Amino acid sequence: MASPPPRFFMYSGAAFPPPEALLACPALRRMAPLAEPMAQFYSELGVHRLLRSHPARMADPAAAELFYVPWCPHLDQDAGRCNKTNHRGRAEGVAAALRASPWWRRHNGSDHVYVCACVMMRSMLSSLWTELGRAIHLRHATRRRRARAPSRSRTSTPTLRRRPPPP
Repeated sequence: MASPPPRFFMYSGAAFPPPEALLACPALRRMAPLAEPMAQFYSELGVHRLLRSHPARMADPAAAELFYVPWCPHLDQDAGRCNKTNHRGRAEGVAAALRASPWWRRHNGSDHVYVCACVMMRSMLSSLWTELGRAIHLRHATRRRRARAPSRSRTSTPTLRRRPPPP
């Protein structure tokens, strides 16, 4: 019998707008990103939608084993300038929210999960590249030509296992 998924907390607030807010941006409406051939890089959107209503999601961060950072960097970058913000500014907002979080500081982000499926993620993550270096990175494992995930990137699959209780 499979063990239940780990309980997780999903950040919310102004720094973490729902993907639908970005999908309404003019650049993305013109691009029709989910219909393009490179749509696999928007898997971050599917993960976000799945986790938003997942039964293992906890409202109380103190009850969580993992913390999901609900930011879609590929989608965010493609949205460009929108609602008087831009990708770099939105990334700075996410970084500031994480640095201010006691849950992030507790384990230096090592119990946090984020999704960035694009092989060009370093530029997409902007100021978050250093911050998220300690977090769990979910990505697709398909190599495309010479592009690959950085060697320092910790990866996991969406079927995360529950950690054993502390001794």
